[in-house]
Amino acid sequence: MIEMADRCGAEVILTSQLKRTADHQLFDKSINRKAGRKQGFWVFTTERFFYLEEAMRHLGIERLLHLESDNLIFFDVAAYEERLTALYSGLAAPFLNDNSCVPGVFFVGALDALVGLNGFIARRVARERRDRPLIARLRSPRVRMGTPLNDMNLLAAYRDQVGEQGFELLPTSPPAYEMEWRARPGPSAPGALGYSRGHDTLGMVFDAAAIGQYLMGMDRHFHPRATGMSHINRNAMLDPRDFEFELVKDERGRVQPTMQRGGVRYRIGSIHNHSKVNFFL
Repeated sequence: MIEMADRCGAEVILTSQLKRTADHQLFDKSINRKAGRKQGFWVFTTERFFYLEEAMRHLGIERLLHLESDNLIFFDVAAYEERLTALYSGLAAPFLNDNSCVPGVFFVGALDALVGLNGFIARRVARERRDRPLIARLRSPRVRMGTPLNDMNLLAAYRDQVGEQGFELLPTSPPAYEMEWRARPGPSAPGALGYSRGHDTLGMVFDAAAIGQYLMGMDRHFHPRATGMSHINRNAMLDPRDFEFELVKDERGRVQPTMQRGGVRYRIGSIHNHSKVNFFL
């Protein structure tokens, strides 16, 4: 792994090289690290934000674009840095719906914005530990991460607190589709978070656990009952069945996924490769 990173010109930083913040220490004291059925999955997905802050301090940088290991991006990060920075002075990530953030692509426009998020997570988990019923505290002095105490819900709760100036949405929908969706009757219509905001500037949509699951299916390790492709995430604001998907090549011959609706083609900037298959290789 390290040799491969060296060949790509990447710098590998071990977590042991990083200095833990006070918020990270509070989080660590509050959680139960027993692996359990999910093998510590929710602990690691939430704890990464503390490591990101510590890595930024270690490197002396103010901005960061973080990808989950099962997310693919189809744009040149350096070419889009100016656009991302102009749009998002704080944090930005794709949202599955009003109450769930899927930070497969996570942009930090300023270190202080990430510090605020980590302080919120640490205090929220510590409060959960303190406020549990006595019987639960006797069984385990620390809280177990899971539902609803996980990164997706915690990030959405933080956005509710700080608002769009502190935490924005990466566009997960073309503007025309969002307008059409809002006009549909019934409780399935999303709230006013603005799922297409930023699309005109970035010229692409990001996957929030909807497109990748539809094209390539679910991770069979954690979802053994999942059957093949075309999985519909019922919690997603975007229904991929409303689009036609196609792989095209850019001017350099690189794969570029697109989605079409009403004769209009939209560029896809990221895909959450939930099933971990080599679909694009």
